[in-house]
Amino acid sequence: MQLWWLVIRMDTALSYLNTGAKAKYGPVFEVLLPNMPEIVASYSPLMQVSLSDNIGEFAVNRTIDGELKIFLLS
Repeated sequence: MQLWWLVIRMDTALSYLNTGAKAKYGPVFEVLLPNMPEIVASYSPLMQVSLSDNIGEFAVNRTIDGELKIFLLS
């Protein structure tokens, strides 16, 4: 994954946050940015759990310290 693409996506992600959240999480994203290809690769593809008219629920898997973890997103 090319770094310039991650920078564009980071800016897009930050655009969804309010001013306080941008100030809080923007620096964290910048620190993680060089490692983002490895971080992204460590997760499974996004899996659909459920969809309704108002909300979608998805899951990703990641093995952490030898234990499979499931992260739910909505």
